[in-house]
Order: sequence, then C-alpha cells, then structure tokens
Amino acid sequence: MAARGKLTRGLWIALGCACPGLGTIGVVLPILPTVPFYMATVFCFAKSPSVCTTGLLARASTRSVSKDLWPAAL
Repeated sequence: MAARGKLTRGLWIALGCACPGLGTIGVVLPILPTVPFYMATVFCFAKSPSVCTTGLLARASTRSVSKDLWPAAL
C-alpha cells in the first residue's frame, strides 16, 4: 500500500511540473488554453507532498496567483 501512495504522489508532482510548460506553450499557440493549466499546477502541487506546496508558495512569481486560487494554504 505504501508503494501506491508514493506512486500517486510522484504522479501529482509530474503533472504539476508538466502543466506550467503546457500553459506557457499555450501563450504562443491560440489553440491551447493557458489559465486552466496554471490552475491545474496549483491543484497538482496541493495534492503532492508538502515540500512542493511550500516551494510553490515561497516563489514570488507564483505566490500571488497561489493566494488567489488556493486561500486555504495560507
């Protein structure tokens, strides 16, 4: 059972790292949406271990967006 928990956390981290890249590509490509990918990043890092959560909130570039989308983290 512990292996499944580690796999799930790793999957949330991987998705959290992939979503900002897809959102950034969406800035250039009009077919790909931008905002939903950035919101998914916050959601994925919220589901991942607390190290990712504190890292997301510690960055000045993502702090204001994270506060708006995820007020329970503060």
